Amino acid sequence: SENTPLSGLLIFNDLESLGQVGYLTNDLWIFGNPVDRNFKAIFILNGIWPNNHQLTLTEQNIIQEYILTGGNVYLEDGEFWSQENENNLIRYFQCIGLSDGLGDLGTIEGLPGVFTENLIFDYTGENNWIDRLQSLPGAFPILVNTEPEYVTAVANDSESYRTIGT
Repeated sequence: SENTPLSGLLIFNDLESLGQVGYLTNDLWIFGNPVDRNFKAIFILNGIWPNNHQLTLTEQNIIQEYILTGGNVYLEDGEFWSQENENNLIRYFQCIGLSDGLGDLGTIEGLPGVFTENLIFDYTGENNWIDRLQSLPGAFPILVNTEPEYVTAVANDSESYRTIGT
């Protein structure tokens, strides 16, 4: 997303360092229909209010189609999970916002027994009303803010697709 160029660049650089091919863009359709392109994963970085991108219905629909064809999606959004507005994607992440949160995101840690175990880092980005998350049946928390403690990321590993909501 144009709203989080540094995050996108960091993920792009990490993919390259792992020998993976990535492309950094603001246009989900840059190569045509993402479903037809058979991407391994799509990382969506919508940013934090008031500098965030809100997914359009068209964007939600193509992401949903991609997920339903076995896609893997990472969706980072400071407002998406607690919005009162309906959206088509939350059910695929099995993640909801418990509250709109405060500006208190700081040290983030991975949880024992999941793929983020032993991960720890300090968050230094925009910090406005970060959604406090809860996993629904089938999904599980993977990252927590340490003080105050609340879930910041949820993974859903279904039989046909994988999602991470942050």
